[in-house]
Amino acid sequence: HRYKRNYHARMRLHLYQSNRIVSNWIVAVLVAVALSGPTPTSTRTNDDRIIVSYKGNMGILISSLKTSILIDGLHEYYGRSYLNPPDTEVRKILNRSHPYTNLHLALFTHFHRDHYSEKLAKDFLQSSPKNYVIGSPQVIGSLSGSNAINAWNKNAVLLTDTALGVVVHSFNIPHVWQERHSTVQNVAYLIEINNSITFHVGDAETDIAVFSRLQLGKVDVMIAPVWFLMNKEGIRIIKETIKPRVVIATHIS
Repeated sequence: HRYKRNYHARMRLHLYQSNRIVSNWIVAVLVAVALSGPTPTSTRTNDDRIIVSYKGNMGILISSLKTSILIDGLHEYYGRSYLNPPDTEVRKILNRSHPYTNLHLALFTHFHRDHYSEKLAKDFLQSSPKNYVIGSPQVIGSLSGSNAINAWNKNAVLLTDTALGVVVHSFNIPHVWQERHSTVQNVAYLIEINNSITFHVGDAETDIAVFSRLQLGKVDVMIAPVWFLMNKEGIRIIKETIKPRVVIATHIS
């Protein structure tokens, strides 16, 4: 991960420049974000409020009153540069303790160990017959049973649950540092819950042509690795293509 380490080492030097460029947005770094609706004057009630909570490295939990979706939130220690969820949090997930009582979907952007643990994914599937793991073949290939769902090469709606108000889209997005990671199947997820939309790009390369082809429409929250805020191409993707209301910068050591 030399590419990432270089960004991490330069982050403090350049972050003030990024902050100036993105001054028109709300940039939330390593925090929980509550969405009140599409505009500041929304009349939404607590019944359809969405909460996005940070879970380590690029891990997030998207929660509504009825359901929760975990993305890149089950991984183990992979070195000091990558924050993993503590054991106490993992036990809560597997035991469906608060705030995970309505969690049945664990999504993974790719198989790298700072995003995914095969052991914890298997434990999650075994903890309830209602649980599903979603990812590329590199993620689900070692997981048996019909509760492992392939998200690779879909580039469209992956699943819909009208009762819970959930729609999940998946998109193939090249992994950063293609010279080394050209074979990595990195999946971006667009999650719609109660008409609030969260876009998680995983370890995506900052290639504006790739993101322009997606034509996503409205995005409320974008979960992006920090290098999107540290080069001009990443800034253009956020500002001109995705245009989210909120950016959560992740993958910060």
